Amino acid sequence: MLQIFRNAGRHWFGKAITTVLFGLLILSFGIWGVADWIARPSGNTVATVGERTISAQAARDAYLAQLQALQRQLRTPISPEQARALGLEQQVLGQLVGQAVLDTSADDLKLAVPDATIVDIVMREPQFRDSQGNFNRAAFDAALQNAGITEKAFVDEQRAVLPRRQIAESLTGDIAPTAPMQEAFHRFVAERREARQITLAPQAAGTVADADNATLEAWFNERKPMFRLQEFRSIAVLSIDPETLAKPEKVTREAAVARYEADKESRYGTPETRHVQQLVFQNADEAAVARQRLADGADFTAIAAERKVAEADYDLGLVARDAVFDPAVAEAAFTLTEPGISAPVQGRFGTVIVRVVSITPPSVQSFGEVEQAVRLAIAIDDARAAVNALHDRIEDARAAATPLAEIATANGLPLQTISAVDSAGRDRAGKTIPDLPGGADLLKAAFASDVGADNAPLRRQTSTGAGYVWFDVTDVAPERDRTFAEARDEALKRWRDEAVADKLSATAGDIVARLDKGESLDDIVASFPAGTFAGPARTVTDIARNSQGGGLPPAAVQQIFATHKGKAGSAALPEGRVVFQVTEAATPPLAAGSPQVAAVAQQLRTALADDLLAEYIGKRQAELRPTFNEQALRAAIGAGPSGGL
Repeated sequence: MLQIFRNAGRHWFGKAITTVLFGLLILSFGIWGVADWIARPSGNTVATVGERTISAQAARDAYLAQLQALQRQLRTPISPEQARALGLEQQVLGQLVGQAVLDTSADDLKLAVPDATIVDIVMREPQFRDSQGNFNRAAFDAALQNAGITEKAFVDEQRAVLPRRQIAESLTGDIAPTAPMQEAFHRFVAERREARQITLAPQAAGTVADADNATLEAWFNERKPMFRLQEFRSIAVLSIDPETLAKPEKVTREAAVARYEADKESRYGTPETRHVQQLVFQNADEAAVARQRLADGADFTAIAAERKVAEADYDLGLVARDAVFDPAVAEAAFTLTEPGISAPVQGRFGTVIVRVVSITPPSVQSFGEVEQAVRLAIAIDDARAAVNALHDRIEDARAAATPLAEIATANGLPLQTISAVDSAGRDRAGKTIPDLPGGADLLKAAFASDVGADNAPLRRQTSTGAGYVWFDVTDVAPERDRTFAEARDEALKRWRDEAVADKLSATAGDIVARLDKGESLDDIVASFPAGTFAGPARTVTDIARNSQGGGLPPAAVQQIFATHKGKAGSAALPEGRVVFQVTEAATPPLAAGSPQVAAVAQQLRTALADDLLAEYIGKRQAELRPTFNEQALRAAIGAGPSGGL
């Protein structure tokens, strides 16, 4: 990770403006000893580190940035419950605290960054220079726009990042891993193995007779914790949000038509788009010469190539007018009546010739196509105000000790009754209960409550706006050991599975012994009845450590690398058991001066530097003893009753 810093002269700026340049490193550090230091700073402060505080807004912004980055990486939406299961909120808190620790150290060392240094870094960044080596302001502005930050925000960020970088560099320096360390690392990563393998099918265990009751009960009693019943609770749940309260059928046609006419261009229409290209010239004379060449039949892309302008730099793609950054370029592109080339225009960063490759006219969906969507949008807008009014009515009724069921009936709302749920959201059959209002927040609150308790509503954020969830715990079935009679069917199944696994393990052990004595795998396979093995013996090549080589599960790969060449072994599979014999084990040499040497050395330098910096931050954090306000954090990121994203 520190290589990001060491490459400052080449790509530092590009990484920095994402605002997570340093934060990504801190994510791996986590929180040391939070439970021992919990305090209650002010409601708007998530944590205090020395003289520095981390505001709720800063925590919220960092959380949203990390959540969006993770969603882009995984290419799928992530719910708040999933984010909490991944520990995202603690990772974000770790990032912010780690930054505050380094900022405090920078204050102690009186480190500061003058504006001239930041300007110099930006001016020297290669990606912001044109073909003549001059600073290209347009590229700089476009980068800020793409990152969604202002120039001032960028400068402020770098004023904080650069001292952190200086501390990191001073701690790690130019760490040089020793040759033996590089050799050992290379052997571990680069070693490849080959193995002959065969899979014992479950039917190879033969007939497994059921255990008699006495045997099964004795087996069950030895393993009672495996069959222990989790605590289950019965919950009555009442939830409201704009979408559930919306009544699109009550929206009049006149209101829907009026909304459609007001929104049809922006919401139900697609604006005109054009495929736009541009060439920027230092002065009007150069642009005039180029325009004349184009008029005489020269190719636009050929001129771009002559000027050493990459396609990504001159081709804006298919864009709407308001998506073109330079107003002069937008005007030139969208006043052409047909595809073609504009006259030179004076843009923000030089004289520009604009080429329109194609034009896609605007389109608007008809009212009939979007009528239901329009009605729903109006109904949801009306329901947002109704949510708050209904919240107050329900709270008044709760204050008067009105049962939740009566409140639901009086307000025409559905009451969801969950007869049994465990703390993980599963029913007694082990299936996850779908569409649980409030998700993990509801479960946590319900399992912290009790029958008859007065529970505060949970505030939650939905795609249509803020909503609320009320709940009552109506029954509690405490955790307990099941009797043999209750668990007999499950115990019998597990007993059979264990008996089959034991038989397969014994058979595999016999095959391994025969292989180690010199018999060939093919001869051994031929000595067993048909159906014993799931397919023929096969050779799996190029098996890498920590991979699923040839479809082998990680446990089998681990066993293969724990077995000497020429020896045999076995490993359990989800269905059956694999038996293998290692036939080859080889590691390519680490030749001095080769790219592999440089790659191995760099990986080790990065790992050592990360470890050293993590140790430093951990030690400083222990000295500063930060205080945390978990309630403020959860409110800031919308993970508790008092907050919502």
